[in-house]
Amino acid sequence: MTSSQPVLLSSRDDDKGYHFKYTTRLSSPNEPNCSIHLRYLFPPDIYVDPYELQDQLRHPFWLNDTINLEHPVGTSDTLSWTELQVSLVGSEKPDPLIVIPLHTRYGKPTESRVGYITLPQPLGLWRCPLSDTHSPLSSTLFPKNGVHGGESNAIRVPLGLRSHIDQVELGTAVVVTAAFLYLLSVFYTTTHRLYASGEKTKRN
Repeated sequence: MTSSQPVLLSSRDDDKGYHFKYTTRLSSPNEPNCSIHLRYLFPPDIYVDPYELQDQLRHPFWLNDTINLEHPVGTSDTLSWTELQVSLVGSEKPDPLIVIPLHTRYGKPTESRVGYITLPQPLGLWRCPLSDTHSPLSSTLFPKNGVHGGESNAIRVPLGLRSHIDQVELGTAVVVTAAFLYLLSVFYTTTHRLYASGEKTKRN
């Protein structure tokens, strides 16, 4: 087993928009019998689409989040962090790129339209046989402290304005009430027309 270990660095590919790619660059020793397992943690402000991962990631993965993208931060479904695990086997290229599509959610309403969060670097697990493929596996965490170290550049997230909450609630109530009255009028008009048509038929 070699004494060296992989090195990783993750960052976003661009600095605009609320839909972006999060790329992990790995520099790993050329050990064909070894495998690398990455563990990502994303705050509630970030949504990871499992269907996009199936189409774009091209690596075995496990995701604990199946929440709808439209759910805002602060609801009961968005209180926990999202965990994503990705596995790379020994047949991968020596220095692979892992590109993960991410989306930001609407955050809790504040006095600002935009907020900023940071994403922790993923934690890696490097597994290699001690001498040959039939030997027990040796596992090494990287970074060596075994925690999610360092943070990426700041990520913009959209926020609602507190001053708009009352307007949104009032507008919603008005629209729902108007829709109910419209349906009620349609029901009344249709019933009256059918009743008049039935009376006319009886007279004939």
